Amino acid sequence: MKNKLISILMVILVVLSFVGCGNQNNNAKDDVEQKKESAEQKTTVHKIGEQAKLPIAKVSVTNIRKLNTEDTVYAIEVEIENTSKQDLKSSFLDNYTLKTVENRKGEAINNQELNGELLLDTIKPGEKLKGEIAYELQKNDTPKTFEISYDDENHTVFNVKK
Repeated sequence: MKNKLISILMVILVVLSFVGCGNQNNNAKDDVEQKKESAEQKTTVHKIGEQAKLPIAKVSVTNIRKLNTEDTVYAIEVEIENTSKQDLKSSFLDNYTLKTVENRKGEAINNQELNGELLLDTIKPGEKLKGEIAYELQKNDTPKTFEISYDDENHTVFNVKK
């Protein structure tokens, strides 16, 4: 009888410990989702011509224009100043995203009609770089936002809808 009672208590303890671990995992997931939502809420949407100050750089979108092509190609003019003490790697494929009103992403392309094309650049501390990035959109798509992101802490959004 005593052994059965001990066995039952052990089973109850094991079940309770599993239930407790399950709740901790759910709480951790909730914390991650809350942090993600608060980071999204903190992102300020800037206008064309405004300067966004990130921990490693000052960035601005100075112009958006449609290129004279048969396709739907837009050029986004960007100005970047490296305010950190380390080189800043800038890649038109990894760090910049043009999103449309239709909730699609433009495809960054190499284009000869640009004024100072930004491709794969290294910006030294204290240096400024200004140039354009070309994006091809689907037919009838309209540019909405331009996102600049070097990492989770260095991220900003510009409204480019005209």
